[in-house]
Amino acid sequence: MKFDAVIIGGGVIGISVALEFQKRGLETVLIEKNHLLGDEVSSRNSGVIHSGIYYPNNSLKAQLTFKGNQLLYQYAKDKKVPYKKMGKIIFGFDGDQGRLNKLFENGVRNGVKGLSLVDGDQINTLESNLDNKISCGILSKNTGIIDVPSFIQALADDYEKNGGLISKNSVMIGHKNSKDLHTTTIKTGNEIFEINSHLLILAGGLNSYNIGKLIPGIKNCKQFRKLNFTKGHYYKIFGAKPFNHLIYPLPNTFGLGIHYTLDVSGAVKFGPDNEFIDNLDYSFTNGAREKFVNSIRKYWPSIENYELHEDYVGIRPKIQEKGSKFSDFSILTKKDHGIENMLFLQGIESPGLTCSLSLSEYIAKQLNL
Repeated sequence: MKFDAVIIGGGVIGISVALEFQKRGLETVLIEKNHLLGDEVSSRNSGVIHSGIYYPNNSLKAQLTFKGNQLLYQYAKDKKVPYKKMGKIIFGFDGDQGRLNKLFENGVRNGVKGLSLVDGDQINTLESNLDNKISCGILSKNTGIIDVPSFIQALADDYEKNGGLISKNSVMIGHKNSKDLHTTTIKTGNEIFEINSHLLILAGGLNSYNIGKLIPGIKNCKQFRKLNFTKGHYYKIFGAKPFNHLIYPLPNTFGLGIHYTLDVSGAVKFGPDNEFIDNLDYSFTNGAREKFVNSIRKYWPSIENYELHEDYVGIRPKIQEKGSKFSDFSILTKKDHGIENMLFLQGIESPGLTCSLSLSEYIAKQLNL
């Protein structure tokens, strides 16, 4: 078989890139190893549409997040994907104003719109259930939530209506290339077949390290990373929602802290935490609930242990090392691995969902499409 482009990985990034290519007139096939699209990293997160306040200026995450925020809202509106622009409060206590000011200034440098500094009285007016010791914060009006399964389904429908092909339950097991032609070996059930293509995009998410090892140019590339799997638990509560905005602590080294979010139906959830693990394990870790309660009580003192119920666990494909403050999205090109018309993606975790549409445009531009 021959296509203009092969996309490996049917998460939200892979399907967004496939759609972008198909809309640009390329005959594209999307290869997904699971029986559902977006069944791993894409569907096991907070479903938050981020603003772009957190990321270092000039990083890819900074360049793509607020643009992705706007593209995602517009796409959801056009395709009738459920979403809600509810805003977010990043809170602090006495002594945190300096860190909040730096975070606010970083967001402004990144071109983020809808940010404002708020004091304790303003926060209490917005959210009376928050701890009254909270004395400062940032209000991000353009942060929101989206129904991720509906978004993925809309992308897939859009892609197929544009003539794109999806092959599920299919695993990449080999690759070779000559000049500008890629030959990718795929296994579906007991069948093994080869696909020739001009372009090859590798967006394997949690499987990206295994995919990279199949290709000598990537395997031997100094920017190629072994993944640090990071488990994040999510807990839910029943009954009336305590807050109307998303509620976030100041970010820590490895994430954005245990925060409060909703889904589009109004169901309340808290998470994620960060737990480095060696293998993919979606079970709840003993002691996680107590850790959550202690963290949540810092901003919602009335939470009780019995109110938290296990919801789901997500795993992020981090390339950030323990002790490192930041890792950007990794997109390896010919200048890194020496192979024409092939891009290899790693570490596309938060804010990957928000950046999905802007990142697909960025990739198309990198390939001069």
